[in-house]
Amino acid sequence: TEQNFPLREGKTEPPGYLTESDLISLMERNGIGTDASIPAHINNICERNYVQIAQGRRLVPTQLGTVLVQGYYRIDADLVLPLVRSSIEKQCDLIAKGSADKA
Repeated sequence: TEQNFPLREGKTEPPGYLTESDLISLMERNGIGTDASIPAHINNICERNYVQIAQGRRLVPTQLGTVLVQGYYRIDADLVLPLVRSSIEKQCDLIAKGSADKA
């Protein structure tokens, strides 16, 4: 059976840029950074000109930031995933505690 669905013309919109608060939540959720280091991470990406802070505390990627992520992606697509950074930080924690595997 044929059903009638109303068609509507429109455009899809990309999601908005993250706010600092959004980024902090994502970092915490993915195990990236600590309460003490997260502000330093955000400060670093701003000072290195990877993002600029726009109205509403939104982090807007610069051309440099975009090219950097694209470069990492071309080297290895997994490099841009939060799980990679989280895994590295977990390994560093184990090393600091003296409980990392020596293999």
